[in-house]
Amino acid sequence: MKKIFVVIFALLSVSLFAQESNEPKYLSYWEGDLKINSMSLKLIIKIFENDDKSIGAYLDSPNQGAKNIAASSVRLSDDSLIVRLDMIGGKFIGKLQKDSLFAIGLWKQGGMEFPLKLKKVDKL
Repeated sequence: MKKIFVVIFALLSVSLFAQESNEPKYLSYWEGDLKINSMSLKLIIKIFENDDKSIGAYLDSPNQGAKNIAASSVRLSDDSLIVRLDMIGGKFIGKLQKDSLFAIGLWKQGGMEFPLKLKKVDKL
């Protein structure tokens, strides 16, 4: 029974974090380093437009080997970027700077908050 549980868990894990073969056309990339105590994790948010013209996003965390974690909701306006990721219980709430090249805000996850500065980059 225990072996069955391990196999099912492994299959579910692979399917949850599987990279999609059809990458969307990305509108923008945002990357930054999340500092937690003495550790630093690179986070990348990739914004895209869905077929229905709504905005979607994926989160990558290269240090953890995580790629294309789908955002539950995305709000990108003239002055803010908000990305909610229910799958991991995370959320980024950031204020866009006047030049729109930086989003400065908070990463919230597991009841904790960490400052996070994301920089808009042309490509990864």
